[in-house]
Amino acid sequence: MAQIRLLKLANGVWELVESSDDVTLNSIETLGDLSVGGKVLNQEQYLLLNNGYVTDAPRYGGVVIIDDPVSPGFGILDITASVAGVADATISLANGSGPSWSAGDFAVVSGTANNDGAYEIASVDSSGDPDVLTLRAGLTFPVVGFTQTSLTAEGAGGSIYQARVSILRSNSAGGWESSSGLNSSLTFISLGEHDLGGPEHTADTLSNLNAKVSDATLIDTADPRLSDARTPTAHDLGGAEHTSDTLANLNLKISDATLIDTTDPRLSDARTPTAHGSSHTDGTDDVPDFAGDSGAGGVKGLVPAPAAGDAASSKVLGAGGAWQASGLSHYTSDVAILPADSVANFFWAPFGSTLTAIKIYGHTKPVTAGTYTLTIFDEDNTHNLLVAATFDLTSLVAETLTALTLTATTADLSLTEGTRIKITVTSDNADLTAEGLYFQLLFRR
Repeated sequence: MAQIRLLKLANGVWELVESSDDVTLNSIETLGDLSVGGKVLNQEQYLLLNNGYVTDAPRYGGVVIIDDPVSPGFGILDITASVAGVADATISLANGSGPSWSAGDFAVVSGTANNDGAYEIASVDSSGDPDVLTLRAGLTFPVVGFTQTSLTAEGAGGSIYQARVSILRSNSAGGWESSSGLNSSLTFISLGEHDLGGPEHTADTLSNLNAKVSDATLIDTADPRLSDARTPTAHDLGGAEHTSDTLANLNLKISDATLIDTTDPRLSDARTPTAHGSSHTDGTDDVPDFAGDSGAGGVKGLVPAPAAGDAASSKVLGAGGAWQASGLSHYTSDVAILPADSVANFFWAPFGSTLTAIKIYGHTKPVTAGTYTLTIFDEDNTHNLLVAATFDLTSLVAETLTALTLTATTADLSLTEGTRIKITVTSDNADLTAEGLYFQLLFRR
C-alpha cells in the first residue's frame, strides 16, 4: 500500500494518519494539492479532471511528468514568500556550478520545509551576489497551468533543479496533444488527425512510406521514367503511343528532310514556276537582250550591267541602249558670314528641271545669342522652297552635310529654265561666330 499523509476525524478528534498506516478510502475530494509518496491504486475505470468545471469554453487538462531534472542543483539560501496579487516569491541561490537559468524555465524545489514542488521561473537577476530567481507565484501567473503558485518564507536549506517535463493533455478541439521541454515555451503536437508533413512525423524513407500505402506505389521525382529525355520503348510511329498532331510539329522531329502535304501546289505540273531569272543571261534562250532605238525602235529584254562607277555618276539607261549621264545638275556655293546683317545669293535654274535636294554644310557650328536663319525662295513664282519659312542655322552640326526638308508642295519644286532662286542668310546679333558656310542645290532634268 502507498504512503499517504492526511488528517482523519476519529471520535471528534483530528488525527494524523502516519506513513506507516495503511489507509483505504472509498472517496476523496481535494481543492488543492494532494501529495502522495507512493503509488495511487484506483479501482475506478476513470480519473476525472476538471470536476465541477461548467464554463462554456475549452479548458486544458492532463498529466504532467517531471521526467529529467538537470544535475547538479543549486543550494537555496533563502525563500521570500509569495503574496497573491502583490508580489512573486524569490529564491536566492548558493554559489555553485549548474545550468543557466532563463525566464520560463521549469524548476523543481526539493528538501525544503514547506515549499517542495514544481515552479516556473519569471525572471533571473545575476547582477549581484547571490543570484536571485523570481518565480511565477503570487503576482505573475504561470504560462502553463500545472506549476505551484504560492510559497512561504524560509531560510537556507534544500535545492532547486532545472527540470524537463513531459505533458499529455486535452486540446481546444477536443482531442489529445503532447509536448516536452525545459521551458514553458512549448510546442504541442496533436495526437489525433494531423497533416502527413506535420511535426508529428519524423523523416523516413520512401520504402517505409510505401509500406503504409495500400492503393498505389509512390516514386521519387528523380525517377528517370519521369524525364522527357528518357529513351522510349519501341513503338510504331502511327501507333497508339502517338496522338494526332500537325505537319509542322512532325517536321520539328525530322532532321534530314522537310515533309510536305500531298496537296502542296508545288507537286502540280500546272504550278507557277519559281523565279529563275539568273538562267536568262546571254540572249540565247527565249528572253532576248535589250536593244536601243536606232530609228526603227528597240527590243525589250535583258539590259546590260552598269559599269563600275556608274552609280556614283548617277548614270541611267538611255533609249539608245547604253548607260549615260542622268541629266542631274547641282549648284554649290559658299555664303558670306556677316554678323548682324543679311546676305542674299541668287541662282538661275540651268534647265527645266525638278529641285530634288538642298544641302548645307558648316565648317563650324554657328553660335550667337540672337538668331541666324536661312531662307530659300523662288523669286519668280513667290514660292518658299523649304518646308518651313526659315531654317535655324545654329542647329547645324559642325563638318556635317545636312539635307534640308523641302516643301511638301511638290509642284513648287518644278522649275523652268532660268527661274531665279534667292538664298538669304540673316543674322540679328553682332556676336555671331561661324566659319565656312556652304550650300548645294541638286536638280533632275
